Amino acid sequence: MLIPHCSVRCASTVRPERAGPVRARLPVLAHLLVGLAVLAGLVLASTATASAVPLPLASTAVPAPPNADQLEQHLTSYLSARKVTASVRVRDLLTGESYSYRAGSRYDSASVVKVAIMAAVLRRQEAQKRYLTSREVRLLRAMIQDSDNDAASSLYASLGRGPALAKFYKAAGMTNTTPGPGRYWGLTQITAADQVVLLNHLARPSKLLNERGRSYARGLMASVQASQSWGVSAGPRADGARVELKNGWLSRNAHGWRVHSIGHVSGEGRDYLVAVLTMDNTSMNRGITVVEGVSKIVWRDLAPAG
Repeated sequence: MLIPHCSVRCASTVRPERAGPVRARLPVLAHLLVGLAVLAGLVLASTATASAVPLPLASTAVPAPPNADQLEQHLTSYLSARKVTASVRVRDLLTGESYSYRAGSRYDSASVVKVAIMAAVLRRQEAQKRYLTSREVRLLRAMIQDSDNDAASSLYASLGRGPALAKFYKAAGMTNTTPGPGRYWGLTQITAADQVVLLNHLARPSKLLNERGRSYARGLMASVQASQSWGVSAGPRADGARVELKNGWLSRNAHGWRVHSIGHVSGEGRDYLVAVLTMDNTSMNRGITVVEGVSKIVWRDLAPAG
């Protein structure tokens, strides 16, 4: 923080005296000079004190939404009444507060890991100090906007698959995320908490990616095809908010359908990151219903006062 410091301007305003009166006025002049010296000392001391103790920043804190303190309780009530396994992590970017429901539990990533693959591609491009190639642009658009699996596999292989992504997760601070075996990026083990860590790198200034890369990623996530725009958009989009998201879905013999949605919601007095992960759904549609129920609760409880 820059600290304003005092300055003392000493202008010579004493007129030259005739030879006769100088001796008589010396005591007066001496007192005047002493007074100026004392005043300068006080100003300098004040400056030193101001430099040593940082000036308080103007308060920029935003009051917590009136219902935010009930968000976790509402999530618990909603999810415990449904026969699914679920995790939620929300970070309110206006207040800095976070809200969780079993946010440390692990899930197969399905296609939400494509956001991490995209971020790793953008990080590589920055490190190599070049623009994205036309092939990378085409594959990134297909992977995020259309959730194209072949595009994801191509980019994943170009990065070096699991070992390369493990390094990326470490750099991003995603300490509980583990790449899937071999070429199976969709079996990456993720948590809701780590997904919000990744989203925060895209939403806010970060050493992981520069502004150009973050803006590019957010733009793709804000323009997914209509048939894939469900999930954390439920509630916000109907009210005119901006939603940047990526969804994922995968059915396996154990734990049924995994249905996930992660994203950044902003507008209408709100600005937050959210990750909703679910499994043990009896169908994809069932999972979407659960995820969108969570999204509506978060949107409602983070509404500003008034």
